[in-house]
Parts: sequence; C-alpha cells; structure tokens
Amino acid sequence: MSRPAWLMPLLAMLAFQAALTLLGRAAPILAPAFIARNGWTPGEVGALSSWVSVGSTGFLLLGIPVLRRLGAVRCLQAGIVIGVTGLAALLGPLPLAMAGALMIGLSYGPSNSAGSEVLQRLAPPRHLNLIFSIKQAGVPLGGIVAGLLLPGLAQQLGLPATLALVGLVCLATMWCLEPLRTGSGDAASRDAPQGGWAALLGQVLSAANLMRPWRALAQSPRLLRMGLSGAAVAFGQGTWFTFLVVYLNLQLGWSPVAAGAGFALMQAVSVLARPVLGWLSDRQGSGVPILRWCAAGSALTTVGLALTTPATPAPAVWALCALAGLTVSAWNGVQLAEVARCAQGGRVADVAGGATLVTFCAFVLSPLTVSAVLAVGGSFGHAFALVGLLTLGTLPALHRIERWPVG
Repeated sequence: MSRPAWLMPLLAMLAFQAALTLLGRAAPILAPAFIARNGWTPGEVGALSSWVSVGSTGFLLLGIPVLRRLGAVRCLQAGIVIGVTGLAALLGPLPLAMAGALMIGLSYGPSNSAGSEVLQRLAPPRHLNLIFSIKQAGVPLGGIVAGLLLPGLAQQLGLPATLALVGLVCLATMWCLEPLRTGSGDAASRDAPQGGWAALLGQVLSAANLMRPWRALAQSPRLLRMGLSGAAVAFGQGTWFTFLVVYLNLQLGWSPVAAGAGFALMQAVSVLARPVLGWLSDRQGSGVPILRWCAAGSALTTVGLALTTPATPAPAVWALCALAGLTVSAWNGVQLAEVARCAQGGRVADVAGGATLVTFCAFVLSPLTVSAVLAVGGSFGHAFALVGLLTLGTLPALHRIERWPVG
C-alpha cells in the first residue's frame, strides 16, 4: 500500500516545528542558569519570552510579502537562520539579549502561516484537524527535549556550549524541508518578483501590507472570534511555558533538572494529547467543543498551580504538570485547523496570519502580566490566579460560534 502524499511533508514539518520550539524554549528552560550567570530577575527572563512573541507578531503583521517572494518553505528556512543568530545574542547583556529574543521570534513567526499553507495544500479535508494537530505536536516534542536535556547540559557544559548545541541542531533541520520546495507546490505559490529587495522592503512597510491581517479578520466575524478564543487560551499557555521552570525552581525549591523534568512531563502528555484532540475534532466535525473544554480545563489547572506551596506534595505538582499537558498545551492544532477552515479558497497564510496575530498578542502580554504582578509586590500565586481567570475569555468568544458563517 502506497503511503499518503501528505505523510513525508507532515513528518518534515513536525521535525522542523520541534526544532523551532527548542530554539524558543531555550531562555525559559534555562532561566535558572541565566539568573545565576547574569543576575537577571524572573521578570526579566519573562520579558525575554515577551520579546520572542513580539518578533513572531511582527512577522505575522508584516511578513506576508516576504513569504510570497520566497515561498513558504524558503521563508521557514531563512527564519531559522535568523533565530539561531538571535540565540547567540542571548549571551550578551540584557538589551542585546532582548534583540536576540526578537530575532528568535521572527524565526518562529512563519511556522503558523507558512506551515499552514504547506499542509493545507496537501491535507485531505476529512483529516485536517488530525494533520494540523500532529504538526503542532512538534511544539511539545521540542519542549520535551528542552526540559529533559538543557538544564543538565548547562550544568555539565556551561550555558554558551549548550546554546551552541541548540543552534547546530536547529540548523540541521533546515534540510528536512528542502524536498518540500518542489513537492508541495511551493514554487507555484510564489509571487513573481516586482523589483529588487528595496521594492520588497517597500511592500513590507506599506500601509496596505500593515492592514492585510486586520482586513482578513474584518471580513470574517468567525475568524475574529477564533482569534480571540486563541488569545484567551494563549494567556495560560504563555504563562506556563515561560514561568513553570523558574517557579518550580525558585518558589517550590526544586532543582533545575527536576524543574526541567516537570516541564518535559507537561510536554510529553501534550505530544499524545494533540493528535487525540485533533482526531476527536474530526470525528465531531468541529474543533469548537474541544476548544471550550480546553479553556475551562486550562483555567482550573492554572488556578491549581497558583495554590501550590513548598509544602505541596511533589506527586500533586507532578500531576498538575501532566494535566496541563492536556488542558494548557494541547489545543493549538485544533485551533489552527479551525482557522484554516475560514480561508474559503483564499490564501491560507493571510487567514492564519490574521487569527494568529491576535493569539500572539496574548503570548506577548501573558509574561508581562505575570512580571507586572511580581513587580508590584504580588506573588506567583496571585499572577497565576489572574491568568486562569483571563483564560476563561475563550468561552464567550466561542459562544454560539457554529451559527456564524465560515467565510
């Protein structure tokens, strides 16, 4: 029996997504090492994660002309080169590290819009949620590698050597995508060059390009609601991904390696949960009910984390980390597939970029929200409880959304 045409592209995108995640998780997973080496505060490490999200948001807002000029696959490859360069900048003083985090975010930005465009061309509609969820399982796969290996490597090799190793692994995965340049219709999707790079820069900075994702949102009320629902659950996910390791280490007294293992457990559950949620969504014909359940579960899990103390039994904390893999960390593929359904024959990158732009705004704001609570004298518990409440914003955004037209 011949293998499906979408299988190898899906595996390539899965590996590449895992590498991008490894790149983006380096700062929060290695937060104890950065704090010890540079004297940074947890809030400053959280700000690095916000700058990563700012970079991703910047690409979603302005990067579609670059994607059209280069093609989806070449855009992904160019992005990871930029991200590895930014990884090296994390070793500098805080302002340089912030710039490096911005570059890492730019490398992650194309993964949803360009990646969605590649898979949408190849995926059969009846398996759309499952395929997008498998691709998004690369996020927790990268998180497992980061959580299990990076803290120990930093202790054994030092922070610079550990970051260099991450960069080499990420560069190696660029070649996984090379066959997709000819095998997925990528070349046919590229726009014919209109002038040189100066002209391309003019397109990027033009008012029409700046308004492109907002127009996509304005033309589809359902798409806007999907973006808002993604932003609400992203508040919880951004908080867990940024602060779990530093919280377990500094507040609950876990070692950096144990804290990284807690993060890895969350990601391991998510690897299994994402395809399962995608399959369930396809069986139901809609991912909306799954997103509702994830939002409610994410809020409860985050409030549960807020209630932990150093006296909380370790098995209870491990159980929360595992539960977060399902509730906090597993919804992305379903949400992306529901967004892709709103394309209605248009370019998926534009639609995915519009909705994901709203979602990434929450990834920018969630670490800053926690940092602000800490800065005014609040505790991690207060911050996590607030984030849990904000996550419930998904429910009104999805209320009766089935009655809204797709296009």
